[in-house]
Amino acid sequence: MASNKVFGYLPQDRPAVGPLLSLGFQHVLTMFPATALVAILTGFDVGVTLLASGLGTILAIFLSKGRIPLYYGGSFAYIAPVTAVAGAAWGGPAVAQVGVVATGILNIIVGLIIQKAGKKWLDRILPPVVTGSIAIVIGIALAKVALDQASGNWGVALVTCLVTILLSVFLRGKGLLGMMPVLLGATAGYLLSLVLGLVDFGPVADAAWFALPKFQMPAFTSPGAWSAILAIAPIAIATLPESTAHLYQVSLYVDKLAEEQGRPAVGLKT
Repeated sequence: MASNKVFGYLPQDRPAVGPLLSLGFQHVLTMFPATALVAILTGFDVGVTLLASGLGTILAIFLSKGRIPLYYGGSFAYIAPVTAVAGAAWGGPAVAQVGVVATGILNIIVGLIIQKAGKKWLDRILPPVVTGSIAIVIGIALAKVALDQASGNWGVALVTCLVTILLSVFLRGKGLLGMMPVLLGATAGYLLSLVLGLVDFGPVADAAWFALPKFQMPAFTSPGAWSAILAIAPIAIATLPESTAHLYQVSLYVDKLAEEQGRPAVGLKT
C-alpha cells in the first residue's frame, strides 16, 4: 500500500501476511459468536450456518467487485419467529427453514428491483432517518442478549468491555494496533477467564478435528410450510432497512478513508 498520513486498508489493498492474519482473526472473532449463537438459539446446525454465511459473503464480495467489505452472517431479528415455528406442534427446524428460504427469495426479488430502479429510488424509500432508526432499535434489542450473556460473570465482561474501549481510544492512530481493539480486548478477557478457571477445554478436546455440516432439506411439503413463510418472511421488512444502513455505513467508512488518503472513492459513490 502506498505511504499515506492516514493508516488503513481499502478493499483493493493487499496487506502483508502479519496484518492480514491478525485483522482476519479479529474479523472471525467478531462474527463467529453472533453467527454461531443465532444457529444455536434457532436450533440450526452451526456448521451449515457458517458454510452458508461464508459462501454468501464470498458471493457478495465477488459480485460487488470487493467495494464493500461486509460479512453476511445471521440476524438476531429472525430468532423469535424461527424459534416459534421450530417449537410449534405443526412446525420443527425443517419447517422453519421453509420460511428462511422464502425470506432469501424475497430479498433477492427486492435486490433486483433496487438494481433496476437505482440507488436514488432506494434513498427515497429508505432515507437515513428510517434505516438509522431501525438499526438503533435492533441494536438496543441485542443489548439485552449481551447483558444476558454477561450475567454469567460480570467481572470478566466489564474488564473485557473496558479494555476494548480504552484501547480503541488510546491506540487510535497507532497504525495496525489501532485497528485491533476488539482482538486485544477479547484476548485480555480470555486470559482473565483462564486465570479465574472459567474456561472449559473439555468440549474442545472431545470435538472432532474435521466434521461435515449436517445438511437438512426444508420441509416444503409440510402442512405448516405456508404458516412458516407467513411467520418468518415478513421480518425482511425490518432487516432490509437494517442491511441498507450497514451497507451505507461501511461505504461511508471506506470512502472517508479513501478521501483521507487522497485516493479515489471505492464504495457506493463509484
